[in-house]
Amino acid sequence: MCCFVSYYEIANFLNTCGSMDLALTIRILREYKHFTQEYVAIQLGVSQKVYSNLENGVTRIQAATFYEISKVLGFTMDEIVQFSLQGNKVRPEQLEQVSNATIEQLYLRLDQLEQEISDLKSGKASP
Repeated sequence: MCCFVSYYEIANFLNTCGSMDLALTIRILREYKHFTQEYVAIQLGVSQKVYSNLENGVTRIQAATFYEISKVLGFTMDEIVQFSLQGNKVRPEQLEQVSNATIEQLYLRLDQLEQEISDLKSGKASP
């Protein structure tokens, strides 16, 4: 699994990767979610035509736009890039399972932190 550490790395990837591959990946994930181009466009605050141009590779996807698209689709940018780099051979359900597993881990960690905070407030914290 890849992991970007900065917008610079994301922008570099977007400039060097096959934009058609990424555009195809975004289309596959949008269709998997049963979203229309119009729905995603509205969420992004652009026209359906502008979004269509992004998804069809007519317009190069910029890092900030890629981030917003990933939020709308419910996947991380890393997951979308990984899917794209694997030639879209991974099923979207597998990515969603990863996303759900990550979310579950974050909720567990949040519960742990909330318990630690509660313990600190009540004076039960161990040194």
